[in-house]
Amino acid sequence: MKTNRLRAVLLTVISGVLATLAAVYVFLAVYYAKGYSLGTYINGIYCTGKTPAEVNALLQGEPVCGELIVQVSEKEQEILDLSGVSRQVDYMPQLEQILASQNPFLWCRNLLGFGHYQLEPEVLFDEETLHDGILALSCMSEEDVQLSNDLIIRHTEQGYVLEDHTKHIFDRERAFEVIRDAAIHGRSSVDLIQKGCYYDLALTPDMEELYAVWEKIDAFQSFSMKYLFGDSEEIVDASVTSKWITLDESMNFVTDENGVLVLNEQAVADYVASLAQKYDTYGLERRYETYTGKTVTVNGGIYGNQLDQEAECAYLTQAFYEHNTADREPEYVQKALYQGSDDVGPDYIEVNLTEQMLYYIKDGELFLKTDIVSGSIRSGHRTPSRICYVQGKYRNTVLRGPDYASFVYYWVPVYKAIGIHDATWRNRFGEEIYLTNGSHGCVNMPLEQMKLLYADIETGLPVILFYEDE
Repeated sequence: MKTNRLRAVLLTVISGVLATLAAVYVFLAVYYAKGYSLGTYINGIYCTGKTPAEVNALLQGEPVCGELIVQVSEKEQEILDLSGVSRQVDYMPQLEQILASQNPFLWCRNLLGFGHYQLEPEVLFDEETLHDGILALSCMSEEDVQLSNDLIIRHTEQGYVLEDHTKHIFDRERAFEVIRDAAIHGRSSVDLIQKGCYYDLALTPDMEELYAVWEKIDAFQSFSMKYLFGDSEEIVDASVTSKWITLDESMNFVTDENGVLVLNEQAVADYVASLAQKYDTYGLERRYETYTGKTVTVNGGIYGNQLDQEAECAYLTQAFYEHNTADREPEYVQKALYQGSDDVGPDYIEVNLTEQMLYYIKDGELFLKTDIVSGSIRSGHRTPSRICYVQGKYRNTVLRGPDYASFVYYWVPVYKAIGIHDATWRNRFGEEIYLTNGSHGCVNMPLEQMKLLYADIETGLPVILFYEDE
């Protein structure tokens, strides 16, 4: 009996509690029926029980972005300044829609996070001012609107290029509407690409044919390689290979029986000739800055580089057909110790015939300096101004001529019968001895200096003979 009585009391209490909770739940639903449900947040503002008009007033007090970032392309954007445009912010249509969607008797859902909303306002601008502001953007100018549907293959300094005016055409009218819509809805940015403000034209048969030609050109001029001339480089790329395409008399592209563009081998030879003209130094007169800083002119001699044009034409043609893009050091008919624009390099012998002085430069620094005696001016054995090189090294040699036979310990021939050697029969060097009592054309040096020079130099070393007044 006692158990039954306790159970009845407990059921009465539970029923009372549930009835109370139900009454509270219904009370809250009825209480907030004219406003937003319990737990409603709009743009971070607590809106429970508030009407749309009340929330609209609160939201209108929030700052609205004064500028619109217009993303024109992947790398270009513009700013539309809206700070000077008369406007009125309104959230009412969206606020009323939220209220209509809420069931006051389901307010408990908001406690689970369903009552949070983020709204963008509708902004009522002065249409004329907004219109003028949008049209003032650079992307909206008439000049930037692509109206041409031309497809053009044009030759430039960088090679052939395809000027395709059929793709990614700017739709000015749509862009205007997209920018206006973003401004009206208070957005901070808008991407014209994502919003479909660009379009492509439909392909015509002529356009398809031109695209096919372009694919052949692009494949032809895609060949590239690098020529190495000492420290200098020459890049063979589209700027070069585009000139190798054979054209007929009407300047149309010539193709073979397989429809492949034809290589103009004469154009390849012309390119190789241009490399020779730029880098060949053999036999050329050249301006030269002496060790002491003077600039002199030296006649062409036997030292220098001379490109093997025939070999390079053959190599380059084969490399093109085989798509061999490896770096290339060219072949030479005549090869100096160094290649490139400076074929003399950091190691050389300089003989100043006016000063009657020899300088041996090693690694760019003075290694040896000595007085000399050169070819006699009076007897017509004047040492010529030439750029030449060490052709060999010989010990204990007798130098012979029509009227002399001279023993020397060190003999270094540099140009024809002219060389550098010791002259133990002389007790003086330098000064103006060469004017009246010079050599038969060779460069005479003191024995000890010649010994030092001989021990350090190698075959092929440049030798520059010059007069300052030439």
